[in-house]
Amino acid sequence: MKCSNTSQGCWQTVSSEYLHWARWESETVVFNELTAETHLLNDLTLAILLILSESPLSCSMLLSQLYLEYQLDQDTLTDLQLSHLLNELDELGLIESVSV
Repeated sequence: MKCSNTSQGCWQTVSSEYLHWARWESETVVFNELTAETHLLNDLTLAILLILSESPLSCSMLLSQLYLEYQLDQDTLTDLQLSHLLNELDELGLIESVSV
């Protein structure tokens, strides 16, 4: 499980003081004070943000945790798909790359 482009570093959510969450039944939104943007999250994106809010993880470690905790498999989520999603979340200002 090697995630392209992000295998060297780790990802974490931006500081929780800037993210404000709301959940209604099956929908979750997050408002980012830093960008003044609100985002509607699907279940996978929510799972990624919740995991990364606990501790920084590399792409491959995150993928392993998603497989374990959310019963995802390689047919549901590949390392390339996760890498792409992490880059999108970074561009949206919801996560950031960190060195460990």
